[in-house]
Amino acid sequence: MFDQINQTLEVAVIAARFDMAPTCFSKAFKNSVGIGPYKWHLRRRIVRSAALLYDERRTLAEIACDCGFASQSHYTTAFRRELGVTPGCWRRKMRDGTLRIGDALRTS
Repeated sequence: MFDQINQTLEVAVIAARFDMAPTCFSKAFKNSVGIGPYKWHLRRRIVRSAALLYDERRTLAEIACDCGFASQSHYTTAFRRELGVTPGCWRRKMRDGTLRIGDALRTS
């Protein structure tokens, strides 16, 4: 249903697949998962990006683009809001061995 994390989530399209109104789908999703579909989709993108940070050859801008963020700035802001640190800080902590990718899964 949400296979392409690098694309904008269109709740209306997904809701139509289930023959539901977008607001009804969002409410049912939140009741089932605990958070709304947009927040869930954002968290998946952040967790995916955290895994991509292991490859230090990739720039933050490339990772942001691959995970569907409009810009590196937008990505950095969303990442910090979700995980409490910037992607650059996350990458340094992974390199130093003070952070593991499982932390992203537990945080989200």
